[in-house]
Amino acid sequence: MIILSSAIQKGEAEVSYLSEQTEDLYSKLIAMSPDSARKFLSHEDRNQFEACEKFLRSLEITIKSFVEDDKLPDLVSDEMKHYREIIARARLLAAKLNGYSKQLNKMPTASDDKIFYDGLDESASYTAGKFGKNPLH
Repeated sequence: MIILSSAIQKGEAEVSYLSEQTEDLYSKLIAMSPDSARKFLSHEDRNQFEACEKFLRSLEITIKSFVEDDKLPDLVSDEMKHYREIIARARLLAAKLNGYSKQLNKMPTASDDKIFYDGLDESASYTAGKFGKNPLH
């Protein structure tokens, strides 16, 4: 039991360190201009962010299956639940970083669609009239 507890603590420490590094990198990227952030990240970095996110998700699912096992002693189950929470936080941060790095790759495009302003105005007036009859607050 002590060996398992020690292994879980080592895993928690490693995943927590990954969370700290991910959060630090995300903060640095957000502070940069989009052009600087694009230059800072390589294509391989972006692939690693996605792989990290997927790995943490699969690890989280695996740990969840252990936690839901009724045969585990409560002490082990409680430790695994805490480990899963740490993994979930790391996955959330990895997903945030991965999502931002993907956004940096997609340049916004302008649309040449024509807007029918009379129809838009009529729709807004209709909606405003509905809200007037049934206010939200």
